[in-house]
Amino acid sequence: MADVTVLMILRGVNAARLSWHGSPWVVAPSLDRFAAQATVLDRHYSPVIDKDSAVSILLPTSLIQSLHDRGHSLFWIASHNQIVPELFKKISMDSVDEKVWSQAFAAVQLRSRGKNALIVVDLPFAEPPWTLRVREKDLYFPAATPEPTASEPESEGWDEFEEPLEKVDEGTFSGSTDDFVDALPWEAEIPESVGSEDDLTHLRLIETQAAAIGHVDAVAGAIFEQISANVAVMVVGDRGLELGDHGATGYFNPHPWISRVNVPCIWYNPAGDGVARRVLTPSSHHDVAVTLAKRCLVELPDFDFAMDLTDLSLEDASGNINRSIVSIGDDGFRAIRTSEWSLMVADCGKTSLYSLPDDPWEVLDLASQREDEVAELLLKLEKNQSSHS
Repeated sequence: MADVTVLMILRGVNAARLSWHGSPWVVAPSLDRFAAQATVLDRHYSPVIDKDSAVSILLPTSLIQSLHDRGHSLFWIASHNQIVPELFKKISMDSVDEKVWSQAFAAVQLRSRGKNALIVVDLPFAEPPWTLRVREKDLYFPAATPEPTASEPESEGWDEFEEPLEKVDEGTFSGSTDDFVDALPWEAEIPESVGSEDDLTHLRLIETQAAAIGHVDAVAGAIFEQISANVAVMVVGDRGLELGDHGATGYFNPHPWISRVNVPCIWYNPAGDGVARRVLTPSSHHDVAVTLAKRCLVELPDFDFAMDLTDLSLEDASGNINRSIVSIGDDGFRAIRTSEWSLMVADCGKTSLYSLPDDPWEVLDLASQREDEVAELLLKLEKNQSSHS
């Protein structure tokens, strides 16, 4: 029987936003059911900050070429504006309706029948169709023109956006956060404990994304119905999106936090023992690439430092494995995560330390209180960065 593997890319979402990681804001019944019967990697990290690089690590060129050379059928189902590697046959979607996506998936399965195949489903972006930045009650959207505008004010602690910005016409909104927020289509009840305007905006942004994730869940659910029990399925995020976390909103780099790189990863292996598991050992996109390669019986020699998630799920059952995951940004940002700690070094040299068992979303900085751990992790970061470079 031919082996079919499905990779679903859940874009623009970090683990803190998802119901199977405990978020009270998201209703995602299809993905919840899938997570309940598979291996959930609770501490899975994107090793890079750039969103395009994150996907290229999941599917490195060497893996794609090897699968092509071995005669695998390669399909990529995505909306029409997504970039797809040349060796994949692209099925473009002009609609994000779940019925359209499931029909496209059914057609791809029919075309790959009797062959070994890798099917990539590049799910719709689970994010609002706008980027909001609140600063002194002014609102900025991505500009329609490629030239930067002069309207972006200077503010310490904020990096520049990756896209040029233009100020929202004050004739459209009064310029206040409240007026803009009230114009958006949500009906969430905000807890009474939320007192500040910034917190209110943060929670409403999360609620807006929750609605987007609910739509993506419907698309994923319609595809799950088409997948037979003998098909391996990986659901993984790209590199997440900040929606007010630590005061940062959008795809730019916050300063210095990067908790969004804790992204979802769920692995269903039909050849496994059928036991659902939660894995706390840190893992990364490199491990996804190795897992896909081994599933498809090809080698990735440049990924010898990575681990098959199938093996990890079995080994982790008896306790956390002593493992370190390194994240590196083009702007000089570096981070290392173990089962116990998350250490981050910003481009300005500021070092932050978080206890992952007690503070999984990295809010309380303990660097000044745990200097010994900081020193030990800095040495480990240098060693790991050298071996992975």
